[in-house]
Amino acid sequence: MTTTGTGLLDVHAAACLAGGVDRVVDAALAALVETGRVRVSADGRLTMLERRSRDEVVAAVLDA
Repeated sequence: MTTTGTGLLDVHAAACLAGGVDRVVDAALAALVETGRVRVSADGRLTMLERRSRDEVVAAVLDA
């Protein structure tokens, strides 16, 4: 399990505990949309605007 260095869970570990792998992917996609690296169209399609990430979980979602 990943912590933030303070003993607290990071967002991915918390998402995993809350709903498993599907929730981790949801959290990573939310981060990508929030930071402007992915855009969501009105019909729900995702468009990648920037492919790089320092976060390995987010990078794995981008590669999928």
